[in-house]
Amino acid sequence: MAERPGQLIDGIAGALAALLEVPSRLASLEAEVRSLHEEVTALRRSSPPTAVTLPEAARRLGVSVSTLRRRIRAGDLPVVRVGRAVRIDLAVLRHADAADVVRLAEAARRPR
Repeated sequence: MAERPGQLIDGIAGALAALLEVPSRLASLEAEVRSLHEEVTALRRSSPPTAVTLPEAARRLGVSVSTLRRRIRAGDLPVVRVGRAVRIDLAVLRHADAADVVRLAEAARRPR
């Protein structure tokens, strides 16, 4: 069934009206994105540093410093070096899953 000319014109008019609203919607979205960006920046500034000393990382992770040193030597734990000082970036760490625990236990049992 063919559309009546009036229906077609109404459809086109509705589509054009929606298109004319796009710039104002984009401006609103841009303002919201700017606001969110400012909030995230403020949160980053107010949060504690993520690069911490070995004793602090051990305390936060609930392991010993010697465990951290072993993981660093094995290449399992990324570190940041500031001169001779070693810092651990907690932001890049993830919790160990069961497979990680098994792998680390097997590595610890191997003779050196």
